[in-house]
Amino acid sequence: MDYGDLILGEYRRNLNPSGQAGPGDAFFKWLWNNQGNADQCRRVDITPDDDGSFTEFPDDPELKRFDRNDRKFVAVALASGSVPPVLNASDPGWWEHRVALQRHGVRIEFLCPELMKDG
Repeated sequence: MDYGDLILGEYRRNLNPSGQAGPGDAFFKWLWNNQGNADQCRRVDITPDDDGSFTEFPDDPELKRFDRNDRKFVAVALASGSVPPVLNASDPGWWEHRVALQRHGVRIEFLCPELMKDG
């Protein structure tokens, strides 16, 4: 998690905190309930830059088209210093950029790899 609550804010805009509708909502409810529990969640500082990205995000031409809304997740993973995996269920942009992200030390776990396709 980031100290600026950018990740929490994105989940809040897109998911239901009751945790009842589906797995994303259940995760958000868990995150909301555990955000202050240092045994479950860790917060790190990330630094927004002038172009809508983050200074922690890799400066790599192959990542130029990587979704700006997802860059906060990469920035948090890299800023943590512990290389936690970023979990992805169905966003193909992560699959498309996986090699470049992995080259910069980002670990990605694809929860639904059957949904990912090259090309």
